[in-house]
Amino acid sequence: MLPPEQFSDRQIKAPTFGDFVEVAKREPEALFDIYIVPSIRPDERVSINGVHLPLENCGLIVQLLDKALDKPDEFDVYKKDGKWYMWLYWY
Repeated sequence: MLPPEQFSDRQIKAPTFGDFVEVAKREPEALFDIYIVPSIRPDERVSINGVHLPLENCGLIVQLLDKALDKPDEFDVYKKDGKWYMWLYWY
């Protein structure tokens, strides 16, 4: 449903949209912070700025950080329903 060029889009220094899609394929518990620009604007798009990942999948966290052009602007570690997560956010 998305144009192919969408997958190379990146918000500032975050990983690309495609990198985040790969995370979604590999981690069913991943949650994403998205930004939607509606079709009424000429710059219509869907962007991904951040991700929440289970800490137990630290290898995937490292891979995503390697895909970014710089470190996240914000990050946190938190516990939800007895499980630890890491939140990474670029703006």
